[in-house]
Amino acid sequence: MKSLMTEKQFREKYKLKKFADRSIDRFKLNFPIYPNKNLAKILSFLTFDGHLRWDGNVFMFTAGNKQLLKEPKILIKNEFGITGKFRKIPTNNYGTSFEYRITNKPISRILEFIGVPKGNKVLIPFSMPKWIEKNLEFSRAYLQVAFDCEGSIWKEGSERRKIRFRIHKSSKLLKNGINFLESLRKMLLKFGIRTSKIWIGEGNVRKDGEKTKYLCFNILSKDISIFNKEIGFGLEHKKKLLEGLTTTRDNSVKL
Repeated sequence: MKSLMTEKQFREKYKLKKFADRSIDRFKLNFPIYPNKNLAKILSFLTFDGHLRWDGNVFMFTAGNKQLLKEPKILIKNEFGITGKFRKIPTNNYGTSFEYRITNKPISRILEFIGVPKGNKVLIPFSMPKWIEKNLEFSRAYLQVAFDCEGSIWKEGSERRKIRFRIHKSSKLLKNGINFLESLRKMLLKFGIRTSKIWIGEGNVRKDGEKTKYLCFNILSKDISIFNKEIGFGLEHKKKLLEGLTTTRDNSVKL
């Protein structure tokens, strides 16, 4: 299997050799780095409910419940041997949320190199990494996290259920956003999961004046059982809702 990053490629990220040596020794970095499903999950978490800061020094994971940050914490510890800090965020528009933040420039450089978008994902173009897109195991891991983060489930009537995937993108970058969602649709189709066409709706105007739109698609109702079998959800409340074991007041859920 082809590596994602060699030691030579990592060293090329540094102007001075001594800083590359120091990073490798301090964090016990082992090269080459090969793709695996845990890295695919980390990349998906950071693409949807996480963030690699624009300066490349910090990356973080965000959730409405601290318990939901347990998995990314374990993934980062197992893959890179590092830990971060939890932080409560009371100013979130949807209520209190929590953040698991890691300040580590060498690991951030690795994450960016393997495909994590750097900066505000609404305002920058990015694409699906080929190493995830071309491998079924990595695609499955990536998609499960993606739908945990950005998938909505609701019922129409007593039995019929729907699953929708939705992201926001700057109005200036709609083509890039559509291309990215097309990559997701193609990955789903490899598992026999068909989807609706992508459609665009009104977003909002950010504090910086940037206008956004939302882009989304649905899993076709006939293929929800295939989705449940091949991809599914990692979050228990979404699993139960999909299986019809629980209900919510408005018959929908979105993390």
